[in-house]
Amino acid sequence: MPRRQRAQDQERRRARRLAGHFAFGAALGAVFATVLLLSNSFGLSDLIATSEAPRTLQTLFVIGVAFHFALGAALTAFLMLASDD
Repeated sequence: MPRRQRAQDQERRRARRLAGHFAFGAALGAVFATVLLLSNSFGLSDLIATSEAPRTLQTLFVIGVAFHFALGAALTAFLMLASDD
């Protein structure tokens, strides 16, 4: 296998691993945010329920938390992959 082909395969593998970590982090963040809303931790659900558009705010909250978890997982994975080189 040529050297260039091997490097491309390695980059594809890294990208797949990063995407996997991003997806896992997003799923974990969505579950965490949903549990926070369902358990009414810190009165969060009550606060959201008093807003004008509670469903929209709940959705944005879950998406925001999921994105931050996903970004953290992907960045952590990137740093671990970079240290392997």
